[in-house]
Parts: sequence; C-alpha cells; structure tokens
Amino acid sequence: MFFMRKSYLPGLLTRVIKSKSVKLFAGIFIFLMAMMPETGWAATPNYYITGLNAYSANQPLCNTSTPSNITATFNVSSCNSSGNGSNTQTYTVTWYYNTTGVTSNTGAGSTQVQQNTAQSSGTVSTVTYTLNAANIVSPPVGTTYYYYCVLSAPNPTTISLCTANGIATFPYTAASSVTVQKLAAVNYGTVSSGDQSICSGVTPNSMSVTGATGSGSFNYQWYSQTGLVSCPSGSSIVGWTSLGATNGANTSTYTPVIGISNSTTYAVLVTPSGAPTCGTATWSTNCRKVTVNPLPSVASITPATPSVCVGNTTALSDATAGGSWSSSDNSKATIDAFGVATGVAVGGANNYVYYGGRW
Repeated sequence: MFFMRKSYLPGLLTRVIKSKSVKLFAGIFIFLMAMMPETGWAATPNYYITGLNAYSANQPLCNTSTPSNITATFNVSSCNSSGNGSNTQTYTVTWYYNTTGVTSNTGAGSTQVQQNTAQSSGTVSTVTYTLNAANIVSPPVGTTYYYYCVLSAPNPTTISLCTANGIATFPYTAASSVTVQKLAAVNYGTVSSGDQSICSGVTPNSMSVTGATGSGSFNYQWYSQTGLVSCPSGSSIVGWTSLGATNGANTSTYTPVIGISNSTTYAVLVTPSGAPTCGTATWSTNCRKVTVNPLPSVASITPATPSVCVGNTTALSDATAGGSWSSSDNSKATIDAFGVATGVAVGGANNYVYYGGRW
C-alpha cells in the first residue's frame, strides 16, 4: 500500500503541474500578443494627416467687432502597409500670425498665440483644429494680420510610415492663411456742396455723395422734399420722397433730367451692406438745396415789327424794368444796351430783351 501511494502521488502531481504550465504558457502568450504592436499584421488601418483641406473664412471686422474662432481642417487618410504604428498620430498644433502673409513651418517672423496637442482620428476623413477667439489679436485699422497653424510631431519628427498617403516631414504648414482686418468707424459720406439758384423750369445740376467708409459696401437712395428745409439726420424718412432708381437716384450720383418749378431740397440715405455690414441706414452729412426763382412778367417790345435801313438806327423800348437787349443775328442788325438797333446788312434779325430766364 505504501509503495503504491508513493508511486501514485508523483504521477498525479506531474499531471497537475503540466496542466498549470500549459495554462500559464497560454496566458503569457495571449498577454504578449495583446501587448505586441501591429507591426507586420496590417490588420488595423493607420490614419495620417495628408494636408490642409481648408481654413475658415477671412475676417473683415467692423470697427467695434472682435474676431471669432479660426479653424483649420486637414484631410486624413489610412493605409494598411506593414510597419505601421498605432492607428492614430499625435500632433502639436501651434498657431501664429504676422503682417506679411508668409507662412513658415517654424513660425519664423511670426508671433505665436496658441499651442495644443491633438490626434488624427481613425473614424473620420478630416480633422479640425481651432484657434480660440480669445487668443486672436485684433489688428489696428488699416493693418492686416495673417493667421496660420503649424503641425509638428514630437516623436518622430520625420514620419517614414505610410508616406504614400500621409505627410512625410514635420513640422508642416500650408502656404495659405486666414486674414483678419479691422475697418474704420462708419462714415456715411457727405453730399458735395453746390446749392443752386435757378429759374423755374430749369433742370438742377447733378449731385453726389462721397466719403462713405467703414462697411463692406454701401447702398444709396436719393430723396427730395419740396421747399428749402434743413438737411436731415438720423434715419427717419418722414416727409421725404424717394426718387426711385432712374437717373442714378439709387447710386452715389443723382442726375436730374427734368426742370423743376418749386424750390427743392435733395438728400441721400446711405445703407451699409457687403461683408461685413457695419451700421444701419443713415442720412449722409449735408444736402443740396435748389432755389427756384419765378419767371418775370415781361411787356412786349415796341415797335412790334421795327425796320431800319443799313447804316441807320432805330430805338426799341420795353416797359418792363431790367433785362438785357440781344439780337438774334448780329450780321443783319445789332442792338446796344439801351435798345438802339443798327442796320448792318439786308435781311432780318429779331431783337430780344432777356429777363433772367425769359425773353
């Protein structure tokens, strides 16, 4: 009995030990496989940035506005070739700005404003990095700042894997950038001086507004009001009549084509538009005032049908005070300032007296 027990126990122990050894070995093998990189397996695609897709839009700013976030979207591609590392790539994203528009993968000649790290993603075709608005320096009026980002991979600085699809060398930046500009304060322009005094029925001169600045662009609308009134201000159009869209009435220069019989004041409402649109519809500074003088009542010239021999004179008269004498054909007859007509040659000539707008 003793011999048989001694012989049995070692065999059982051996089988137990072997069984545990197999399990231990299998566990170690599974563990090691889990810890092994994907090198040579090519089972999981690796994702690398392939280049800039697009920056967000340029930012022309109203004088009182502040910049908004700037984004840079990069294309991402994958490959399954052997030798790949992990299926994401970590990058350092550094944002810069300068006044030249020249981008540099080292930030040379530029000012750094933000830096953070990010990863390409294995689930999307693009990846977007953001420069926060709080870190954007707003330029002074008349100056343009150019913002761009630089991608760098700390380890390694040169990527030799997946180079057929991805960026091979870091740091990397695109040649393009995002501009930030600040416009001057809004100025609604000034109607050029040139008030007129005309006779009834005469057409006023053209009129213009110049100097509107501080918005992407401007729209114009000319208005009129009967009488000589104060130039308008603010934005109310009560009492004013739009001149429509003909003869330049909806541009910066209006050219009347019809004579007027009443004194009239002209003004233009300027409406900011374009990108950016800064301000609201406001009357420009100044206006054009046109004074209309009524035509005089003129008596007839006597004699009504005068005649004079060549070299002789005859006196004409008019009961209306003022005015100036004129001949329609000085080669036939002339007339002086006192209404004395002189015959020059055989033929006919009409003599007139002119009263500020009426013969």
